[in-house]
Amino acid sequence: KKFFEFLRKAFLEADADGNGLLDREEFESLIRTEAVIKMMRSSMSALTTDDMMNAWETLDVNRTGELTIEEFVSGFAMLNEGLSTKHIASFDFTLQRTAFDILGRISRLTDELAQLRG
Repeated sequence: KKFFEFLRKAFLEADADGNGLLDREEFESLIRTEAVIKMMRSSMSALTTDDMMNAWETLDVNRTGELTIEEFVSGFAMLNEGLSTKHIASFDFTLQRTAFDILGRISRLTDELAQLRG
């Protein structure tokens, strides 16, 4: 819980422009702060500063170039935990849902294309 509170507070402090989002520059500045490095060491985190820097692409799930506070906090919490069977199962179910959605979209597009041709 202390770790989550720290992450939330750090996010708000790092949000230099006050828009409620962290862009990559704000994110990188935050990750390099002594407070973050110290907290990661004291929380027995398996994450290194390099791991955190490389996490940007993973955390920016919707590819907007900005992180919401939820993407930031939940993403680092999961990265800090490491992979477990629960995470793998969750990923598998998400992948299956996504595949199902894509197949549905392809089917609708195929029907629409057939209507346009006919």
